[in-house]
Amino acid sequence: MTSPSIQPAVTGRGQAGAAGWRRLQDDAGFGAGPRWMMALPPAATLVIMLWGISGPSYWRDEAATISAAQRPLGNLLATLGNIDAVHGAYYLLIWVMVRLGGTGELVTRLPSTLAMAGAAAAVAALGRRLISPRAGLASGLVFAVLPEVSLYGQDARPYAIVVALAALASYLLVRAMGAELARLRWLTGYALCLAALGILDIFGLLLITAHAVTVALRCLRAGRPGEGRPGEGASLALGWLTAAVAGTALASPVLALGFVQRGTLSWLSPPGLGAVEGLRALVGPAAMADAVGLAIACGIVVSAVAG
Repeated sequence: MTSPSIQPAVTGRGQAGAAGWRRLQDDAGFGAGPRWMMALPPAATLVIMLWGISGPSYWRDEAATISAAQRPLGNLLATLGNIDAVHGAYYLLIWVMVRLGGTGELVTRLPSTLAMAGAAAAVAALGRRLISPRAGLASGLVFAVLPEVSLYGQDARPYAIVVALAALASYLLVRAMGAELARLRWLTGYALCLAALGILDIFGLLLITAHAVTVALRCLRAGRPGEGRPGEGASLALGWLTAAVAGTALASPVLALGFVQRGTLSWLSPPGLGAVEGLRALVGPAAMADAVGLAIACGIVVSAVAG
């Protein structure tokens, strides 16, 4: 449904007017769909995550979280200066949760549950923005029932929050690519989201590599006749690069501490072909694993060719 106050201003002005109308639509956030479609994916995810959340007892890594959160604040900060600084922000969050509600499974796992609900909302928002409200609803509900989502949504570790921040950063980037008139606002939020992602988990910043591919393809498409104004692709690329650098710079103290403390993970061996074979075995029968890999490869090729 279009706005009567905007549509007459762009009707009958040819290709340039249509392009301007598309930008106005993007900036106004039209076509979001009914509110219940927006609310259902995060609500369903929250219900699923809360179901049996306090059943399993703490496992090894969760025990490390509880051990850190039970320490006095000064002792915890001193510990993070020598080891595990990359999880420092999460430990401080759980430290507060423990002081408010104790060390029960529900209290310490609740941040992960809420984060997964937020991630479902972001996934659904991406589907609405890129395809349609129904696609957003379907993608959000599929996300809610994935076993991995339940695994990390009921885990007193930072990974669910990382998923939520990654999904939010992807949504902000999509909005920045489609909203030329308000791009600075969306890219500012994107930079702050990347900073939070890097502070919470330094490996989360690997998302920038995937976003670089997305921005590059969008810039190539913007260079085609009728797809955008001259220079739009360069403006987008420069804005995204600035935001990515700013976000990484804000997270750089944690990156530096993680590099200094890398010796604490010296017992982990670098991944090799054995890890690939282990992942293949984890998927299931060899034929199924190969089929999944082939489907992913075909999807990448088709997406790249179609732009």
